[in-house]
Amino acid sequence: MKLIEVDRAIAACRAHLKATGAYATEIEEIETIMVRYLLALIYGQYEQAVKRLLRDRARLTEDPEVSAYIRNSADRVYRGLQLRDLGDVLALYGDDVKRQFGDAVGQGTAMQTAWDSIRLNRHDFAHASKTNALTLGDIEFYYRQSNLVLDKFAAALGVQ
Repeated sequence: MKLIEVDRAIAACRAHLKATGAYATEIEEIETIMVRYLLALIYGQYEQAVKRLLRDRARLTEDPEVSAYIRNSADRVYRGLQLRDLGDVLALYGDDVKRQFGDAVGQGTAMQTAWDSIRLNRHDFAHASKTNALTLGDIEFYYRQSNLVLDKFAAALGVQ
């Protein structure tokens, strides 16, 4: 799934670090600040994307009341970005939908590990529980891999 705001932010951070030579130098704190910003941005964009996909799925029904109910319920049933939470939302559409998503994402896959890395590092940063040692390169890799989870979520819902 293309998240233009995230793509632009990563490109801007990369260009700034390259232009200033701030990679792994005495001013590497600049890179850390950018990484923390990107973690928050990606997390927020992922939350918005999940809600948007749920609304898109609601539009597939021809019954306007059912569609409105699904759209209005999305915020109440959606609990968070843990893969288990996403699976629980998909289970409301049927066990096969949840299973399709679980099989596609898998356990111990690069996409699952990257998704959890974005989510957990954003949490650690937001709650100041530990310092962040990620680089911009790490964020770019995790973003590319974790973004595939949204594609699998969309496919399970039947929306693209």
